[in-house]
Amino acid sequence: MNVLLIVIILLVVGAALALLLTAPKMRKREGEAVDLAMAEAGGSAAVRLVEAKAVGFGTKPEEAGGLRGMGVLASSPETLAFVTWKPQRVFTISKAAITQVGTQTAQVAEATKGMIDVTYTEASGEVTASFRMADPGDWLDELGYDWGPAGRPVTVDED
Repeated sequence: MNVLLIVIILLVVGAALALLLTAPKMRKREGEAVDLAMAEAGGSAAVRLVEAKAVGFGTKPEEAGGLRGMGVLASSPETLAFVTWKPQRVFTISKAAITQVGTQTAQVAEATKGMIDVTYTEASGEVTASFRMADPGDWLDELGYDWGPAGRPVTVDED
């Protein structure tokens, strides 16, 4: 029993040390991806919204080239850009081609994380790209989501 306890403690300490050692590398990758995403979206002056820890879930159909994995989502008036952290790959959508914005999150106003679906047209037809991020409400506003006649729900702090 004592040997098992010692092994578990060593594993936990080893995992904690590994996290401490890799954190600077992850911050550097994130920073590089943010810079590239902002450049792809039109430069820092044009970018209106950036999510440094978005997750790309690819596109339907897959042939459209959407990226999967942790990355940065940036939006300007003309472009939506997604750049993965490592390896750095770029996926952009012209905002003029966006035909629909939806969500897979039931209570968007209260959600701490949520999915958004961006449907757009390209030469091969209609494509849907999916992303998950913190505060999907701001992204839905940015992409022109139709909240319905009542508008965006108001969140109430219960402090």
